[in-house]
Amino acid sequence: MAMMEKIRVAEDGGPTTAGEGERSALNTVAVTVGDLAAARSALGGLARELRWESVARRDALTTLLDAEAIKAAAIDARLVALRKWQDLHDPERHLVEDHVVDAAAIATLVETDHGLGFDDAAFGELVEFIAALPW
Repeated sequence: MAMMEKIRVAEDGGPTTAGEGERSALNTVAVTVGDLAAARSALGGLARELRWESVARRDALTTLLDAEAIKAAAIDARLVALRKWQDLHDPERHLVEDHVVDAAAIATLVETDHGLGFDDAAFGELVEFIAALPW
């Protein structure tokens, strides 16, 4: 399966585009780097065939992280958006993982050509800014 097909399949639990209200709601939920790390760990335990099903991912996050549904949805949306951005702009994963995860926790989710994600240029600039921080 081609990478872009996998990315589209990752959003199979709903429409390929998020409504403005849904996107706005997801952007208002505070998501930390710790939330993203815990989610990655929790999702690593999902059966391979379930990792591309948004409903299964969100249910797992709700249960394993003891998170409200909206928080699980926001975490999932940010992880999928991060994966999309990395697959398109850093496929070899040369950028420091801590920098891109930090950016994913605070970047604004927008509607892209590939569904809900991060603005390509703005996210790249945010990663560069975080990488340049002295701490």
